[in-house]
Amino acid sequence: MPRRMTGSILTSFVAVAASAAVFLALAALAAASPATAMETGGQAAARDVWEKALVSLPGPFQAASWEYLAITLAAVSALTLAVTPKGRRTADTAPPRIPPVGYARRQRHEMQAMLTAMRSMVVEVDHDGRLVRVARTAYHAEGFDPARLVGKNIARLLEETDLRAVRQALCHAVEQRLVQHVDFSSGRGRVRRHFSAALTPLPGRSVLAVVRDVTPLKDSEARYREIVELTNCIILRLDRTGRITFANEFAQRFFGFSREELVGRNALETILPPSDSSGRDLAAFFHALCAHPEAYPESENENLRKNGERVFVSWANRPILENGVVTGILCVGGDVTRQRRAMDELVRRERFHGSIIEKSTDIITIVDALGRILHESPSAARRLGLSIEETAGTRLESHMHPDDHTMFGGILKAVAANPDDSPAFEFRRFRRDGSPLFLEATATNCLTDDAVSGIILNCRDVTDRKAFEEQLKRHVFLDALTGLPNRALFLDRLTHAIERIKRKPGYQFAVLFVDLDRFQLINDSLGHSVGDRLLARIGRRIADCLRRVDTVARFGGDEFILLLDEIDDDRQAIRVAERIRESLARPFAMDEGEVFASASIGIVYSTPDYTDPDQIVRDADTAMFKAKARGKGGYRVFHSRMHKQAVSLLALETDLRKAVDRDEFEVHYQPILSLSPSRTVGVEALVRWRHPTRGLIAPMEFVPMAEETGLIVDIGGFVLAEACRRVAAFNAQAGSKQTLFVSVNLSVRQFDHEGLVADISRVLAHTGLAPGLLKLEVTESAIAANPGQAARLLESLRDLGVGLSMDDFGTGYSSLSHLHAFPFDTLKIDRSFISGLGLGGDKNGKIVHSILTLAKNLDMSVIAEGIETDVQWERLVAMDCLLGQGYRFARPGPFESVVDGAESPSPPCANPSHPRHSRTLP
Repeated sequence: MPRRMTGSILTSFVAVAASAAVFLALAALAAASPATAMETGGQAAARDVWEKALVSLPGPFQAASWEYLAITLAAVSALTLAVTPKGRRTADTAPPRIPPVGYARRQRHEMQAMLTAMRSMVVEVDHDGRLVRVARTAYHAEGFDPARLVGKNIARLLEETDLRAVRQALCHAVEQRLVQHVDFSSGRGRVRRHFSAALTPLPGRSVLAVVRDVTPLKDSEARYREIVELTNCIILRLDRTGRITFANEFAQRFFGFSREELVGRNALETILPPSDSSGRDLAAFFHALCAHPEAYPESENENLRKNGERVFVSWANRPILENGVVTGILCVGGDVTRQRRAMDELVRRERFHGSIIEKSTDIITIVDALGRILHESPSAARRLGLSIEETAGTRLESHMHPDDHTMFGGILKAVAANPDDSPAFEFRRFRRDGSPLFLEATATNCLTDDAVSGIILNCRDVTDRKAFEEQLKRHVFLDALTGLPNRALFLDRLTHAIERIKRKPGYQFAVLFVDLDRFQLINDSLGHSVGDRLLARIGRRIADCLRRVDTVARFGGDEFILLLDEIDDDRQAIRVAERIRESLARPFAMDEGEVFASASIGIVYSTPDYTDPDQIVRDADTAMFKAKARGKGGYRVFHSRMHKQAVSLLALETDLRKAVDRDEFEVHYQPILSLSPSRTVGVEALVRWRHPTRGLIAPMEFVPMAEETGLIVDIGGFVLAEACRRVAAFNAQAGSKQTLFVSVNLSVRQFDHEGLVADISRVLAHTGLAPGLLKLEVTESAIAANPGQAARLLESLRDLGVGLSMDDFGTGYSSLSHLHAFPFDTLKIDRSFISGLGLGGDKNGKIVHSILTLAKNLDMSVIAEGIETDVQWERLVAMDCLLGQGYRFARPGPFESVVDGAESPSPPCANPSHPRHSRTLP
């Protein structure tokens, strides 16, 4: 705060304190003369001024700071002692001195002027919180009438929390006779004011409150904190020991730690390693910084992120002083990792280029303005076979191809006339044996440089490049890596083959699309250079499987495409595919060891319907993907159904994504019954898709696509919530007459979803369904990928109280081990076992009986799926199977129709008398 402003404020404080002191002193004099029945003129005038100044509270509390109160108390004490006769201070017997009337009038005007100049509020409040008086000051609040608030309680102005704090401070001030400080706020909604009050006890049970409006300070503090939190730089505060006491939001994101993980921990080895990558002792530097922060205003060093990544940060360090003592360090940092690494790379490149220049194989020739050779680098002798002594003083044209003389003469004139130009040109220079050397040169004019006094020709040998360019001109359609035809040449030849079908009756061809399996693994493990060499050798092996009239091209990446020209029959393309598979099955002997490769192949035969080569390539690629989906190393022949299926799948995916947004899914239910006596005890929730044009779509048509795209998580969440809601509502309405449980299937994607347990808990709480009435059906495929994680998730679900069913039991290869390891309480026997009951020696019956015995020994319930006949029902009842579901009882449908229509299905026989297991139904 500027000195002038501070002085002004202090002057105001002293003026107010003096006025208050005058009043209190006069009051003390009056109280000191009990025998005097009439007020003196000065006392009456002062009291009159105070009473006129006290009117009412102007709006929400306006506050004076503790500085006002401190100065006021000091002034009151001093002036009271000054105006009170010494004798009265001890054993007062002398009458008070009566000040002249003019003096009292002047004091009254001064008090009025000083009070009305204050920008805080001075108010008298009794111990119950009632506003007794309010002084008129310079602070005014909009929207309040001060005259209406005198005599009213502060409770109408404050919220409950602030009211308790203010009343507690009032109580302490009155009872303890000590000054109290309290902060509070007032107002509604966003329009709130913040205040700080100093409460001074007055004679009796009232308190003098000096209230200061600190809203701007609060707003400034909030803006400061917002700036600190939102700024895109690291801000840390450390104590003298190096512990982190504050970290802003950007610092947390940058280092990857939460605020709780940073605050309270030592910065050393949390975000600062003991040493950086260059070996510098950062621990010693950090201890020195904590001891003497003023000595290290700036620093740049490596820091650690939570994931172990090392980053460079440029720090600005400032000591934190409290009463002249260093209590900590404020560190503001910026990420300079990219700049530092770029600088390191620049230094590395400078060293690299310096080494290149020093050991360059380029020919550097210096000639004068007439073209005479003044000097040449040692590389010229190595490249040309001519010593420096032999060429010095001779004209460079004498060593050039005659066709380049005129061009070189023009270059010399242009460089001499335009010193700032550095033209590039090519010329041919003869070796000692007379063979030409192609050179690419850049001319630089250094004629005026005394150290050179010539034209520098920096010449690079481009003989090999010239030869390569010539080769490219001849082989513009060849793949540079494998030497095979590239995509452009292949498509050109395929176009000619399509045209030949129209001109030549009986002509046929086939296209094979070859995609290497898991080739990325070779690149990732052995490196791309090994992968490139392997691609070239694979290309040669594939070419060895073809005739001379056929074409094999590298189509891109690890893909090859073949054109079998003029084939005799369809089996010829299949025989080629099998030869390729056999050839690739042999190991490739590389320097790094033996490498094996396999490929998936798609085959397309020519038809007159094809008019564009891209159509054939598209269909061959489609057939290849079908082969890859079946397993690695196979082949598939394209059929038109594949293309229609691909188009249909694409349309299905598009419609499926729209269906999630449009809420086109609905839940159907299939009842689960007690088999003897027959009654509905639960339902299984099954999703259905009501397509706007195709009608109701069965799950088998869209669930695999939903699994593949991840949409099954949203769909499954909808099914879970809707099923719990419907069953909970039914149970609430039915009361004790009938209570149903509901089974909901969990897909593999749902099972891997991190928020599954929280989602289920939230649905149960929202719908009011008891956890024991929800059974979650999990297939073995959902837990086979990560059994450890699955076991923890199932235990968490079990802790919720929900039931767990192993779906399609008996179809997985490790079902028994899963029963032992996971907390399932129900087995669902797969329909494939139920459908065979009573057929073919009744082998399925023995399997079902074994499953029921196993479940009984493990204290698990069993649900038989797919019951379709009375025979199956009767056999299951005879084997003491308690629960079942299937088309024999009801097909899946809307909830109301299923529950009403499947209440009591007819038993398989008139009087079933089979014994029943005593296990309680779920």
